[in-house]
Amino acid sequence: MKQVEIIAEIGQAHDGSLGTAHAMIDAVAKRGIKAVKFQMHIATEESTPEDKFRVNFSYEDQTRFDYWRRMEFSVEQWAELKKHCEEKNIEFLCTPFSIEAVKRLEQLGIKRWKIGSGDTSNRSLLKAVSTTGKPLLLSTGMSDYKEIRDILEFMKTFSSTLTLFHCVSRYPNPPESIALKEIVKLRETFNVPIGFSDHSGEIYPCLLAVYLGAVAVEVHIALSKEAFGPDTSSSLDLGQLEELVRGICFVEKMLECQTDKDKTAAELKEQKILFSRSIVAAQDISEGEIISDNNLALKKPGTGLPEDQLSQVIGKIARRNIHKNELIQRDWFG
Repeated sequence: MKQVEIIAEIGQAHDGSLGTAHAMIDAVAKRGIKAVKFQMHIATEESTPEDKFRVNFSYEDQTRFDYWRRMEFSVEQWAELKKHCEEKNIEFLCTPFSIEAVKRLEQLGIKRWKIGSGDTSNRSLLKAVSTTGKPLLLSTGMSDYKEIRDILEFMKTFSSTLTLFHCVSRYPNPPESIALKEIVKLRETFNVPIGFSDHSGEIYPCLLAVYLGAVAVEVHIALSKEAFGPDTSSSLDLGQLEELVRGICFVEKMLECQTDKDKTAAELKEQKILFSRSIVAAQDISEGEIISDNNLALKKPGTGLPEDQLSQVIGKIARRNIHKNELIQRDWFG
């Protein structure tokens, strides 16, 4: 079984602070993550002053355009972030939100592309990333099946390998709308690898997604649940991220296990004796007394006569005094 990839989505959790972005790389590296994802926003290339906030959270940005501008890093700063990831043996992923962002990321030598749900039908952007020939991770949170089918048809003209990501674009996403069975439906419908991008702020959906066959899971992360930003409530904190890594490893080992019940039963034979029951005296039984079901019980361990031999004991005469809780032996009755 191929190991499921965990992508830690830093996104905008750095809040425009280069130092925080570097600190988050260090934090996820300590927790065994092998891929982090940022978002490259270039305000003048993707937005206008009419761009409305999805979540009206900001104390310092008058418009969403202002926010995107505050989130920008220079090409040199992005290069340093990518270098930092490489030093930590982590893949640097970054979602472009404009053609200019694609150009800058291509200049940085990014290995794969991730396109968010808002740009699933943005064919100009898809063409720009696909003509590079690099693998593409494509979220489908706001797409219906017709749109997905049309995009896959469009993508046939390019050589990029494609992984679709099931997600639901609600922040945070409540459990009743996560719809994890879509992972199976998408795989069966389109016959491509399926990942899962989560916005619940909990670890449970990703664990089940692994069981359902997701090849990768993506989660937003924050240094703290109290951190400032639009995605904090949809993010895992570092403790949750650590637990998710352990949990997915646990689930993978369970799924890899091939159990032979006969072999397992043989291996556990001695242990089974400890948990099994034997026929014992429920009370003192005198020599010559007729043994009945009223003076017998079934108790551990299973080193004496088993339950299926009760009929061979009941109605027989005790050949000796039998004390309460003694395991009945075959030569004690006749």
